[in-house]
Amino acid sequence: MRAIKISAARMASSNDSLQLVSKLQLPVGVDSCAELLCTAASAQHPTGVESEGSSAGIQSRERAASDVTEPLSGRNTQENSGNIVAAGGDFGLCLWRCDHHGQLSSHGNLRPIMQLGISGEASGHTIFGSDAVSAVAFSPTDEHRVFAGAGKRVLIFDLRNPGRCISEATLNYDDINEISVHHKGGYIAAADDSGAIRILDVSRASGIKSYKTLRGKGSHTSICSTVKFRPQRPWELISGGLDSMILHWDFGRGQVKEDLSMNTLCADQGADGVTDAPQSQICNPPFVYSLAPSSCGAYFFAGIGDGSIACFRFGQRQSSISLVHRVAMAHSTAVTQVVAMPSTSNGTNLRLWSGGNDKHVRLWCLAEDATHRSEAVASANNRAKINWMSAVGSQCVAVADTTQVVKLYSAS
Repeated sequence: MRAIKISAARMASSNDSLQLVSKLQLPVGVDSCAELLCTAASAQHPTGVESEGSSAGIQSRERAASDVTEPLSGRNTQENSGNIVAAGGDFGLCLWRCDHHGQLSSHGNLRPIMQLGISGEASGHTIFGSDAVSAVAFSPTDEHRVFAGAGKRVLIFDLRNPGRCISEATLNYDDINEISVHHKGGYIAAADDSGAIRILDVSRASGIKSYKTLRGKGSHTSICSTVKFRPQRPWELISGGLDSMILHWDFGRGQVKEDLSMNTLCADQGADGVTDAPQSQICNPPFVYSLAPSSCGAYFFAGIGDGSIACFRFGQRQSSISLVHRVAMAHSTAVTQVVAMPSTSNGTNLRLWSGGNDKHVRLWCLAEDATHRSEAVASANNRAKINWMSAVGSQCVAVADTTQVVKLYSAS
């Protein structure tokens, strides 16, 4: 692996702050000790989804859950479409309606439009049982389909019938950390605490079927914290874990194509003259908390536990991933989330959201080569540790943190 560039981050000025456009809160009646564990954004408003005031609607608007601690996922909107934003936890799943600028609908304000996993007037009991919803993702091909991970289970919902789970399977070995959906919608990848990744076939009306299990020789030796399918490459995915490894998979064959050690990367680049890193970065191990492939599939980004962001380029050969550069001081503590924005048409810069335990949300322009400088073009003090983030449209990001609300920031 060839290291091209290492740099310290140039931070945005106070005039380049991000705008907080919305706060999403849970309904009255949710336990104040409940935790928000995940959020996701759909591509557009699904048709046939009941709105507030219907039997599926939730009429409350003030109280919220207490602690946002786990994953987010989502995908970009078309220019004039809107979104459904979902949030999950030990209360089940709640959904809000907003436009492609992240603004809530005029009827929605702070309240969800529906809650999944609750039938009729059942008070507080969900089909998730004692398992918290720790992962959620929308289908890229079916606007009504939502996937959820709760404990070791994967569940599928149809937004037109929110009280019923249309399919369920318990196939993972341990608690699920993230769900990624294949761009054709037929497969999902579920990463769990055992280090394994389950590839599930969700294309059949008969239910969820196990397609492949990625574990064993060459796989993660600790918690697998993140997994993403590679765009434009139908049989490839990348994963990262608390073993400080990034793995590039051929999931059809169940084989690792290439492995990248962040311990080696950070040790090698630490000798290249970066001596002004904060002590917190030096002490924090380079766990891989988050991965984000670019929409073109040629690049991917990693949020690392030492506070850095790494940008990699896929090559054409079997083992040819190269490090484009590593921003050594992107955050003063662990980078818990990175979210790629659509690639620019001229190919000069890649835009990226990041969030960390230093309580900051940042928007980056990362250079594709050593002739350009990477910089944070906008920043916001979130006032709480960042746990998960998801793109909402092309200019907004939803942030899950250690407060009682999910926050939506806008770059425009």
